[in-house]
Amino acid sequence: MDTSLSNFFLSALFMLMFSVMHSVGFPLTVEPICGPTNPPDVVAIYPDDVHLLQFSLNLEYLLAEFYLYGALGCGLDKAAPELVMGGPPPIGAQKANLDELVSRIIEEFGYQQVGHIRAIKTTVGGFPRPLVDLSPSIFAK
Repeated sequence: MDTSLSNFFLSALFMLMFSVMHSVGFPLTVEPICGPTNPPDVVAIYPDDVHLLQFSLNLEYLLAEFYLYGALGCGLDKAAPELVMGGPPPIGAQKANLDELVSRIIEEFGYQQVGHIRAIKTTVGGFPRPLVDLSPSIFAK
C-alpha cells in the first residue's frame, strides 16, 4: 500500500477513534506533554495517557525477564542494566531447555522487550523494575 494512502487511513482511524471517545464522555486533553518529533506524523502523548504507558511498563519488565532468562539464563541485569534502576532481580528465573533455533527466537523476543522498555522510559519516564516471580511453581501445577 502507498505510504501516503496508509497515512491517510491511519489518520482517519485516529479521527474516528477520538470522535467516538469524545461522544461517549472521555475527556480529551488539549495540550500534549510532548509534541511530535521526527517523523512529523507521530501522535503526541497526552498527560492522561502517561499512566497507561507506565502500567504497560510492568508487562514489558515481566516479558523481558521471562524471555531473556528463558533463552540466555540471565535477564535485564546483564542485557540492559541501566533499565533496572536498582529494582530487585526476578525470583526463580532460569534458563529453559530450548533447541538452538527456538532459543535464538526467544532471545530476539527478549531484546524486543528491552526496546519497548527503553521507548517507554524515554517517552514518559519510568520506575525501577518491580519484583517478578518467575518460579516454575507459578507456571506448573
